Amino acid sequence: MEYREIMYIRTITKCKSITKAADSLYIAQPSLSQALHRVEEYYRAEFFWRTKAGLVITDAGKAYLEAADKMEKLYNDAKEELKNSPQKMGRICFGTPTAQGGVLLPDFLQRFHAAFPNVELKLCERTSVALERMVADGTLDLAMLHRPFIEHELNYISIYEEPFLLAVASETDDPLSGSESKPLQLCTAEMLAEKDLILPDENMRMRGIVDRVLSLAKVTPKIAYTTTNMLTALCMAGKGLGVTIVPRYLANAYKDFLKFDLYRLPDSWGARWELVVAYRDNYEMPDICSSMVHILQETVASMPEIFE
Repeated sequence: MEYREIMYIRTITKCKSITKAADSLYIAQPSLSQALHRVEEYYRAEFFWRTKAGLVITDAGKAYLEAADKMEKLYNDAKEELKNSPQKMGRICFGTPTAQGGVLLPDFLQRFHAAFPNVELKLCERTSVALERMVADGTLDLAMLHRPFIEHELNYISIYEEPFLLAVASETDDPLSGSESKPLQLCTAEMLAEKDLILPDENMRMRGIVDRVLSLAKVTPKIAYTTTNMLTALCMAGKGLGVTIVPRYLANAYKDFLKFDLYRLPDSWGARWELVVAYRDNYEMPDICSSMVHILQETVASMPEIFE
């Protein structure tokens, strides 16, 4: 049961319509329909009936929201208790990849410091490989990372899962951004084979994903450039210097500023990763850290324009 799912079910219940709920949430209607389907499939229950008056929540849907309300009350009670506790002080060493942090950290930090003003959050921005090592050896308490991990098997709490997309310079003034009226076109192996590629550096976590895509697509890349900065790769793609494969959040964050078309990759190419908060074995997570993870989940759910 994730915060984003709960928000979706509540909004559909209020609006009595998938379309109206999607508009209220500022996401595409197909994305909301798919999210509802995933939740219903997971719980093996139908959450809404279709009637002349619109969508009406079922008993299963009501039970889901009642459970969500109880969970939220427990979380809020714990947060208030911590806020009023003299022990609500201290420091958390928290690691984050540079690119991900630039998009997500500002909103997250604003929420965290509002809830816990006396807790110092010491940030450490490094590559994913370095962050894994620092979590494993205890230098960091927690780190925002992507699965599958590279070198270490760490414990983790899931935050968000997303696909990778192909960014190609747009030849029109109306880039293919994947709106409801213009869904993303499918990238083919032939398209990848004929394009010059801008690749992540071989030491980057993203490079492993891209190499797997190329392997499963059976494409030998024509490499135009290699970079350690995927925002640079997007800018270069927008200028027609090559094409690049990037996670969806990064494309969404900059699609209004850079001129590129986006293409989805076939599911069989395995172009996905999962954003998690990782921690080492035998680490007894304090309540304040659990609250921090929940705030991070809330932050992601509140930014559908980036993380949808």
